Amino acid sequence: MFNIKLQDNIKLFYITTFLRAGNFWVPVWIALYNQILTKEQIGYFWAINFLVVGILEIPTGIIADIIGRKYACAIGAFIMTIAFLVIGIYPTLMGILIYSILSGIGEAFITGTRSVLLYDTMKQLGRENEYAKVQTYGLVIFEGLMAVFTIFGGWIYSLGFERAPFLLRSLFWGLSIPLFMAMVEPRFSSTKQTFSNFNRILKKSVEDITKNRKIIKISLLYIFTFGISTAVVRFLMQPILVDIGFIDSFDRSIISAALKLWIATMAYFIARRYKNSLPNFYILVIPLIMAIIYIPFKYLALPWTLLLLFPLAIPGNSRDVFLSPFVKKELVPDYRATSMSILNSLGTIIFGLVNLLYGFSANSIQYIFILGILSLILLIPLAVNIFKREI
Repeated sequence: MFNIKLQDNIKLFYITTFLRAGNFWVPVWIALYNQILTKEQIGYFWAINFLVVGILEIPTGIIADIIGRKYACAIGAFIMTIAFLVIGIYPTLMGILIYSILSGIGEAFITGTRSVLLYDTMKQLGRENEYAKVQTYGLVIFEGLMAVFTIFGGWIYSLGFERAPFLLRSLFWGLSIPLFMAMVEPRFSSTKQTFSNFNRILKKSVEDITKNRKIIKISLLYIFTFGISTAVVRFLMQPILVDIGFIDSFDRSIISAALKLWIATMAYFIARRYKNSLPNFYILVIPLIMAIIYIPFKYLALPWTLLLLFPLAIPGNSRDVFLSPFVKKELVPDYRATSMSILNSLGTIIFGLVNLLYGFSANSIQYIFILGILSLILLIPLAVNIFKREI
């Protein structure tokens, strides 16, 4: 009976993924920010947002291990609802600051915790080898629907309803709260923890991600890939579109939608091809794409830059497909949320630093080139070493 209820977690995962895809604001945030902030301030506010995430990832991960992952996700969804409501109603410098802080807190509760809840569900059901496949189908849903929502967000913004994309995002987060609450906590990962054990949980989690050379190397690859690739997709993609000549918000929404459909299609074929666990060579995919695509971007012009946006979008959108399964299978279930939160925290700090340093670059194209060089020097050698010696 318990496992039957647990099966519903997978359905609820897909439904909450549908609601998470409601990023109507993606093609328009740069237009709103440009009205209020300077280029340097935009980098600073994104840095604030993800430094908040980075600082709070660990304590929220511990809270998730104590109160339950579904409650942590519901709390995060509630805070995200308020955050987008604030920026939708109060689109000023102070409103953006409040949004940056609140959304950072909300994301800290959800990032990692949601995927850990799914992984533990699959493990409880004896289907952990299908985790990457379920995540990949989730990515198909997320990217495919986000393509539609992105076009819609750009369209209603172009009609003069400039606050609507942010208010709709708030609504979708609000609808996800009862769905998170309806999920079931896997029993084997529900060892009773208390707030008095806060330090012990943190200590055990640190020990878990440093227990051997293999997990240390995979964790380092995860952290730096997370920070750099996510910064490109979530922060730099819209400035890149502006810098290569796409000024109109609706035009950017069409391109963003095409990118989302591309990711969804790629994820679908991956899910169809591999029925069980991912082949080991997948650990090389993201670092290779980052170096191969980021570096030449500087030297090309339209239409080649537009075409390169498609592979450029892969690394930051597919971390949970290509990398996190290699990490999660090495972690102890009772502290998995906290352990992943530590890694996500460190990755988010890298993300914040990448955003902060953007303010000192000439433009987004030059910055992508620099990030490509870093990927070539740091990430590819590490990924090759892991592939040859550790897995």
